[in-house]
Amino acid sequence: MEFTREELCLIAILRENSGLKTEEILELTSKYPKLCEGCASGGHVIAAGRRLERKGFVKKKIAKGGFLWELIKDPEVEIPLK
Repeated sequence: MEFTREELCLIAILRENSGLKTEEILELTSKYPKLCEGCASGGHVIAAGRRLERKGFVKKKIAKGGFLWELIKDPEVEIPLK
């Protein structure tokens, strides 16, 4: 299965900290500057999250202040270097 860089960014962050709001994910993109360079806004994170949700790897919940994202199945894909 193929993944976009934004999807890989979200997977990498949720592997370390599942159950994060979109805003919190955006704050953590700096840990993966090259991988997450496309995650410049909440819209990018939400789009990647929705794609991963359709693929069965991520679940989103509506929470106060935005979406809460959870990794429910690890795709066991190798994440490129930070």
